[in-house]
Amino acid sequence: MNFKLFFITIVIVFSSCVKSDNTKNKPEAIIPIDITKAAIFDLNDFDKEPINIIRYVPLETTDSSLIGAMEKIFLYKDDIIIFDSKPNKILLFKQNGRFVRQIGSRGGGPDEYIRINDVFFEKSSGLIYAHERLKNVVYVYNLDGEIINKIKPFFSFNSFCKTEEGFWLYTCFENHNPNGYNLMLVDNSMQRMIRGYFPQNPKFINVEFMSRFRFDSEGTAYFTYPTSNCIYKLSGQEPEIFYKIDFGNKTAPYEQIAKIETHDEYNKLLENDFFMLGNYYIWNNILIFYFSESSLYKPHTIYSAFYNNEDSKLNIYKGFIRSLKIPSTTITWVSGSSLVWSVNPYELEKDYLEYLEKQVNVKLNDESNPVLVIVTPKTKISEQ
Repeated sequence: MNFKLFFITIVIVFSSCVKSDNTKNKPEAIIPIDITKAAIFDLNDFDKEPINIIRYVPLETTDSSLIGAMEKIFLYKDDIIIFDSKPNKILLFKQNGRFVRQIGSRGGGPDEYIRINDVFFEKSSGLIYAHERLKNVVYVYNLDGEIINKIKPFFSFNSFCKTEEGFWLYTCFENHNPNGYNLMLVDNSMQRMIRGYFPQNPKFINVEFMSRFRFDSEGTAYFTYPTSNCIYKLSGQEPEIFYKIDFGNKTAPYEQIAKIETHDEYNKLLENDFFMLGNYYIWNNILIFYFSESSLYKPHTIYSAFYNNEDSKLNIYKGFIRSLKIPSTTITWVSGSSLVWSVNPYELEKDYLEYLEKQVNVKLNDESNPVLVIVTPKTKISEQ
C-alpha cells in the first residue's frame, strides 16, 4: 500500500540526557537516511488517497475553553480530552466539539495543581493521570473531573506512561536515581523501581521536557530518549529496539556523548553537523519522524520522514505545498488509528478559512478555538 504524506515544520529541541544503550536486541527495521532523495510534498496528493476519512471538529469557543497550545489529544468514545500546555489545562469536549468541562483546577490548594508537565489517558479505565512536577504528585481524575486518587512518586520525572507492567518514567534527575537512568519501570504506587535503562553520566544532566512516549493503533507503547537514534518498543519489562535510524557518516557519536561531562562539551560536539532524531509518531503501520542537523549556529533544514512498516518504503520531505482540506502543517497527536491536526483560524488566509467554514458550518474568526482535522483509515473508524 502506497501512502503519500506531507512535510511538517516543527522546532526540534536537542537538549538532552546523555546515556549508553543497555539493550542488545536487533531492531525490527534499520532505516537508512539519504537526504539527496528528499522531495517537496504536495498536500493535495493526500486528498486523493482513497483509504482515508477526513473529519472536521470545530472546538467550541467559550471563556472557559480557550486553547493556547495543544500538547496532546485523546479520542475516546464520544469524548475528546485535550492537554493544553500553554494555560496548563486539561479540557474535555464531545466529539462534535461541544465544550464540557475543565478537568482539575490550578492553584495552591491541596487538590489543585501549580503546573502539569505531562498527561496520560488510560482507555481501559477511562482515567486521566496528570503529573504535577513542582509538587511531584500524580492526580488521577475520572471524566467527571473528580479526583479519585493521588499518587506521591518516590522519583522525579518529566514524562510518563502506564502499561500493564507499571509506570514507565522518562527521567534524568538524580533524585533517588544514582545511576542516572533515562528510563525507569516502576510499580503502580511509583515507590519501587522494577528496572532501569540507559544510564547517563551523572556529571552532565541535560533535561528534555517533550513527552518521550508514543502509542500505536494497538495501544503498544514506544519510547525515545533525546540523544539516541533508536525508537524502543516497551514490550513486557524490556525496551526493545524497534526502529533504528541510520544517518550514515552523519550519525552522532552516541558512545562519546555518554561520556560527556559538561554542557560546553556537548555544544562543541554539536558543531560537527550530525543528524539527530527529533519528534516522532506512529500512525497504524507508518512511522513519522523528524530530524535535522545538530548545528547550533547556522540555519538548517528540518526534514520529515515517513516509513511504511508493511512494505519498507521510505519517503523523505524537505518542504510542502498546502491543501485546502488539510491547511495545517503540524501534527498535534496520534490517538488510536486517527491522525490529528489542529488548525488555528487566525493563521489562515481567506480562501482556506472559507473552505474550513463550509466544512464545519460555523463562522470562524481570529478568536475562535482551533478546528481539529482528524484522518482515519476506513478500515479503522472506531476509537472505542
